[in-house]
Amino acid sequence: MMPLYIITILTGLLLGWLFMVIWRKVLPTGMSRAFWSYLATASRELLTQVDADEFPRLYWNLVVRTFRYSGRNMLAVGLGVMPTLWVLFFAMPTALERYHAQAPWLELYPSGSARLLVDGAVISPGESGEGARYRLDENQVRGVLQLDKISLNLDPLAQRYALCRTTLDCLLFMGLDFSVRDLSPSVLPEESLSYVVVRPSHGDDNLLWPFLSDLEFLFFLSLILATMGSYFFQRKSA
Repeated sequence: MMPLYIITILTGLLLGWLFMVIWRKVLPTGMSRAFWSYLATASRELLTQVDADEFPRLYWNLVVRTFRYSGRNMLAVGLGVMPTLWVLFFAMPTALERYHAQAPWLELYPSGSARLLVDGAVISPGESGEGARYRLDENQVRGVLQLDKISLNLDPLAQRYALCRTTLDCLLFMGLDFSVRDLSPSVLPEESLSYVVVRPSHGDDNLLWPFLSDLEFLFFLSLILATMGSYFFQRKSA
């Protein structure tokens, strides 16, 4: 499993660096500095301009150059994120499917929030694991998550599932590619319990669990660090 983590980190670092390379190719540092210098000068002139005939021209030039710079910046960002989007939409789902299929545990979050059945048998943390983590064997292929009168089929088990009661929570889980079921507030009466998650686990433990697995967390962390590092390096060397 360690080679997969290393490949994930290297991919995130490469994509972060590639974003900055593309961005700066489309929007060079010199162009950015020229715009911000012009913006400061133009703003100062507008504030001190007393000629009523000159003011509209200065204002119009400022608006035009701002729109041009913003448009080029948006184009640069759009082209820069293309490689990352390709990985997220085409390569990542396949990698995560294999990663989850090899998970030795099924984890319920929050612990004790629902009743979990695997192949018809009720399992609990005390019987098959520590906390809310359940040991699986390769013969277990389906389960059911029961909460009050709501049941969610877990078929296959190697998938991410979420029960949620707020639109924001449901949109978040859908964006993270969970199988989502929207619940009414009456099903989750506790204000502190706005969602229930059951997902495969490799013993994951990160700041964004259970939303992201360790593999996803390492990818996004390396992507962000590489992007920020490349930005400051290019800015310092320019």
